[in-house]
Amino acid sequence: MKHLSIILTMILGIAGFSASANESPITMQIPNSEVCVGEVFQIAYQIVSHTEAVPSIEVASPNGCTLLAVAEPQSEVRYSHNPWTNTDYVRYSRYVYTYRADKTGRYTVNPASTKLGNDKFKSNSGLITVTGTDNSTPAQGDIFMKLDLSAQHAAVGEPVTLSVILFSRWMLDDYAAYRYPAAKDCNIERVPTGPERIGEEVIDGTVYGVWIIERYVLTPARTGKIKIDPGCYGIAPDYRGSRDPFFFSQPSAQRRFAFTPTGVTLDVEKSSPGESRQSVKPKPEKKPEFNREPDENIIYVMTDDMSRHVSPITI
Repeated sequence: MKHLSIILTMILGIAGFSASANESPITMQIPNSEVCVGEVFQIAYQIVSHTEAVPSIEVASPNGCTLLAVAEPQSEVRYSHNPWTNTDYVRYSRYVYTYRADKTGRYTVNPASTKLGNDKFKSNSGLITVTGTDNSTPAQGDIFMKLDLSAQHAAVGEPVTLSVILFSRWMLDDYAAYRYPAAKDCNIERVPTGPERIGEEVIDGTVYGVWIIERYVLTPARTGKIKIDPGCYGIAPDYRGSRDPFFFSQPSAQRRFAFTPTGVTLDVEKSSPGESRQSVKPKPEKKPEFNREPDENIIYVMTDDMSRHVSPITI
């Protein structure tokens, strides 16, 4: 009886291994398969392998959608003894693709594929349903963006500040930059600052909150008109401030929508040594002379910046 149980255990183990061997090592997940036009969604893939290097992946984008961003693959190695392989570790690799839904309809997400050794594997397929906008999603004109230049005219080599301005009827919960502004013959550097609310503005009778969500420094390298590609940004409205006071339910997941700001053009002139754009050194300011005689009515204390200068306080 004991030998029979051992044989049965071996048979079940072999059968379990055969079943797992028939499963594909690559799987696909769609966290939010029902979105509206303009909404951002993600498709995630996971590959389980025994390879030292991170495996590659081939992905087909669904119809009716635009690819916005591809995240760097995240890989994790877990060590465990596996009697059926020559390795004692398992590598889990995760890939995330971000899309924007453009047209209403039902779209099939074709399987992705990967090659491990001499074998090629495919993932499962999926389905995306894209609907129109409703009362809980931004309608036309509720949210829009534009680019703003600190100067419309500049000289070659003169830096100009570029700001990404957001106008929204909702408060801002979060944002993401999927594509930064770009331009030919122009160096663009991002200023690492967070979003800043600068007030409100009334446009055609509608009150909009105004934010500066990104800043860049542009340095043109040629003369003429340089057109700035505006980039693309994902805006997550804060629905908590606009919920129904009689019904306290609110969206359980954050919804993000993709917007493209209106572009701008920078007019670049030819720089010359004698033009007034060159910086002028300010004349040194004449400092007042201090009375070095001791005064019983004056107490000297250190300033807030802890400098070597002192500030008198009269008592």
